[in-house]
Amino acid sequence: MSSGQRFFGTPSQQAVTRRAAALWCLVKDDPRYSTHGRAIGLNARLSDDIELHLALARLQGIGPIDDIADADADIRDTELRELGLITDRYAYWLTGDTSLRTCADLVAAFRLPDDLEPEWIDPDTPIDRLHDLAELLAACEMMLPMENVVRGIALPSVYVLLKDRSGRPVAHASSTRAHHPDAPNGGEAHWGMLATLPERRGQGLAAYLGALAMVEMNRRYGFRSFGTGIREGNTPSEALCTRLGLAATGRSVLLAIDPALLDGDKLTK
Repeated sequence: MSSGQRFFGTPSQQAVTRRAAALWCLVKDDPRYSTHGRAIGLNARLSDDIELHLALARLQGIGPIDDIADADADIRDTELRELGLITDRYAYWLTGDTSLRTCADLVAAFRLPDDLEPEWIDPDTPIDRLHDLAELLAACEMMLPMENVVRGIALPSVYVLLKDRSGRPVAHASSTRAHHPDAPNGGEAHWGMLATLPERRGQGLAAYLGALAMVEMNRRYGFRSFGTGIREGNTPSEALCTRLGLAATGRSVLLAIDPALLDGDKLTK
């Protein structure tokens, strides 16, 4: 997964994803671990071992634990801070039974602005295009995952952007198989990274692309369930996710951050 591929973002972010790519080569067949291309995480549905959680943070600079019950996340947060780590946290939201139909209907009904058209990332997409996409995400305080995930080589993934007449990307969404197929939540794909340039907001582009990514992930790979993390207080994201049929689960994504290896108190927005 790491050989010859490119990494994006700040030097610190690139270092995290480079270490994650190397680690993934060792643990990709172990259902306890998951990733959608930024860092390797622990799947709480199979293990909440704090020693493994700490090891992920100290090896990569950041160690997520995915799909952990909120009450357990509260306890783990305190434990990590007492050990000198920084923590970051997202509420875990998941689609419902009717979400795919809602998304398909939205895609069918949406009228794309005349100056925009979709573009899908694939193994043959020029590397300059990925750098363009990385710039879009950086402008929205996000980071593009490692190249082989973005291209759908390392994991089943869909990455879609909208480009204007000059070819500039103005909006983006993606979905990736994050969990091992044998895990209890192996049928849930990661979804999100919704990014829209400020001057193109208010046109419904995020909802359209988010719905399109889910529909395409289902068409290509059969996924019917999609999960995402939302930081507490992010009302616009909560409203958009509610519109597409996602709801809070009472579970969290909790990140342990080693300040010796990662600049700042979070990896991405």
